[in-house]
Amino acid sequence: MFNYRLGLSLNYPGVGVKFVIKSNLLELREQIIGDDTQQSNLLGLRYYRQFCKKSLSYYIGLETSLFETIIKPEELKSSGYVVGSFLGIEKFLYKNFSFNLDFGPYIAQAKIYDTIATEFDFVINMSINLYFLKK
Repeated sequence: MFNYRLGLSLNYPGVGVKFVIKSNLLELREQIIGDDTQQSNLLGLRYYRQFCKKSLSYYIGLETSLFETIIKPEELKSSGYVVGSFLGIEKFLYKNFSFNLDFGPYIAQAKIYDTIATEFDFVINMSINLYFLKK
């Protein structure tokens, strides 16, 4: 039968739900970033392919996310998407508790009224994970 795990992920600045089947992992995550001048909400889906080495695993993956940003005090709204790829490691500190770190190139495109802006950058993601269901 299938081997699967379900888990929760805490990252800065958000949370995610992970679903693992064998060496494949899907993560749905939400992030909220804000300060006095703007607030951004991001909802994304990540796919990982893991290469396990006991308590340390390596992975490659792809991510796509949608976001909306509100710029204060004018209440301007922009929306767009982010697409990226990454390489990373996941270190299990205990049986069901791990830390992961990944790094890769991302492209973001945002639209404010009729203006479209595109930006390219490298992104580092870190999270702690708790896996609570295994079959």
